[in-house]
Amino acid sequence: MPLILPQSRVRLDADADAARILSDAARAVDAVLCRRASLDRAGLGDMPLMVASGENHGIVTHHVQLELMLDGLRARESIAFCYEEPHDQLGQEFQAETGRRAGPAGSWLRARDKEGDLSLKAVLGFCHYKQADHSRAGLFRFLLRNRVPTRFTDVAKKNPTFDLRDASTVTSFMACFKRASDGVATRSPQGVYIRNHHMAAMGKAFARATGARIVVQHCGNSHVAGDRNRRFDAAQSLSAMYKALDLPVMGIVRFHQQFSPHMLPGDYGLNAEERLFMSGLPQIKSAYGRQGRLPGDYDSLLQDREDEAAYRDAVLRAMGRDAHKMSVEDYRQQKNECAASMRALFAQCPPPRAGI
Repeated sequence: MPLILPQSRVRLDADADAARILSDAARAVDAVLCRRASLDRAGLGDMPLMVASGENHGIVTHHVQLELMLDGLRARESIAFCYEEPHDQLGQEFQAETGRRAGPAGSWLRARDKEGDLSLKAVLGFCHYKQADHSRAGLFRFLLRNRVPTRFTDVAKKNPTFDLRDASTVTSFMACFKRASDGVATRSPQGVYIRNHHMAAMGKAFARATGARIVVQHCGNSHVAGDRNRRFDAAQSLSAMYKALDLPVMGIVRFHQQFSPHMLPGDYGLNAEERLFMSGLPQIKSAYGRQGRLPGDYDSLLQDREDEAAYRDAVLRAMGRDAHKMSVEDYRQQKNECAASMRALFAQCPPPRAGI
């Protein structure tokens, strides 16, 4: 029976979509575990496998499939998760809520955020994404409930450029270009190179800190192995940065209308064992309030949270994954609880020292 979404009256086949998502999630789990086993047979059992997991940030099915992939991996291996979000996001939310510079309070918070739960709660409590916000919140809830160690690994940003007050951001800038300079856009080829370096370096440190044998880095597809159309060089890709750090890698690309196979550079630097390219996932885009069709001719455009929640829950119900479902009311309750929890913690932060 087709699903008729409550607000837009769009008709979707949740059962068919669920079958494809579940099949591809199982395929991804098998491929990553196979790569992990191959490393073990080669005597590299003490080396973490770094998985660059690409997606389109607004496609609901990409978020659902990633969540299921992580669930399958954690049942078999020790994993950690890295997310393409500024590594200082917790301090940014502290500053936005309290009006105080992070400073010593930021260090105090980071010392208590070794597993990433505070960063996740701060984003859930205070942030709202323009695309697929509900599915992202469902992913974050999964990470918290299952205590998956999580780290935000992107550079510190002063949109649309870099925040050069941040030490690790400057370190990656220097590693890539020998000097740091204002004016480089974070989405330019040079900017993405720096960000890839930063995510790889932070991912390596997090793998060491957690002892995880598999570290999954969430990112846009263009980061994984490069993007011909946007002039992102494969040699400066996230996969290449892992290899430069002597880390074994696996690159996952989820193709869709706006990122097709021909957009990969001719030599993307991943052999058959190091890559998993997937296509055919239902392209259900979520962009709240967006009128008309989006570029790329997606299968469907969901324009509000109610439609996204109804579709996501129907797909998960068809899979028998009711524990992963999240209603709009669940989302609101979670948001309020996380915001209250973080405000209480922020109130405990040490006061600024004189002159800071």
